[in-house]
Amino acid sequence: MNFVIRIKKILKVKSENELRSKIRRILFKKKYNTNDIIETLKSIGIKEGSNVFVHSTWSEFINYTDTIDDFIKGILGLIGNSGTLAMPAFPLLRKKTSVFNVRTTPTAAGLIPERFRSYEGVKRSINLQHSVCSKGPMSEFLTSEHHHSITPWDEKSPYYRLGEIDAIILSFGLGKHFVGTILHCAESILRNDYPYFRLFFDKEVSYEYIDYEGNTHNHTYLTKSDAIIRKWTNRSHRRIIRRYFNRKKYNRKRISNLTINAYDANYAISRVIELGKKGITVYVEPDPKEYFK
Repeated sequence: MNFVIRIKKILKVKSENELRSKIRRILFKKKYNTNDIIETLKSIGIKEGSNVFVHSTWSEFINYTDTIDDFIKGILGLIGNSGTLAMPAFPLLRKKTSVFNVRTTPTAAGLIPERFRSYEGVKRSINLQHSVCSKGPMSEFLTSEHHHSITPWDEKSPYYRLGEIDAIILSFGLGKHFVGTILHCAESILRNDYPYFRLFFDKEVSYEYIDYEGNTHNHTYLTKSDAIIRKWTNRSHRRIIRRYFNRKKYNRKRISNLTINAYDANYAISRVIELGKKGITVYVEPDPKEYFK
């Protein structure tokens, strides 16, 4: 019997994610709180006035002694009124015919973004695939034109604009090589000039949305077909980060089991675009070598 399958049976878990979480609970028992997280963020340069984008998975906060609200309010308190906090907020819609209501549709991005979405003053971008919610002075700039984007990650998207406001991309509990959605900016920006990246936008999606004033509109954008949407691996992702990213441009920390990454958004976006022009990408299929000779 496969070793992993045997361990899953012994620990009574069904998925590999559950297995990893169970093992971490066994190996890492040190408790930590919001203050520990904030002090760690200070040590990597997050301060009053910082603009930050947070990727997270609440299931990895296994030894955290506080609440989701404590976590969110801790970061908001650290960056202050002059800083901006943003998170993914792609909508959770049960049916293909469902209408995306920017005010009320929940997010499928996790428990932390879903709680943050309800905070007073939070703005949310309108995009069926990769909506973003944000609170702070730069929120309007980040979110106001996403429904005019031709692709979910182009120049009008919050993801590309994170680089323009010198944001820091933070990830909590997603592994030491996680960068996040901004990697997709490369194919969006390069699609007009490079045939390889046009392959990733062969599907047209139209949907209805209800804006903040209660009016119904339509938006159409281009995205990846189902055939190639998953054609990259964790191994190819790690390879790109390890081999081609300047280690001085990001920080890695750990509190108990929780991994914390911090990337400079402008550097990361510029770097993946630069690499993309050379045919260096996280995607393994279609094979870029066939297009960059």
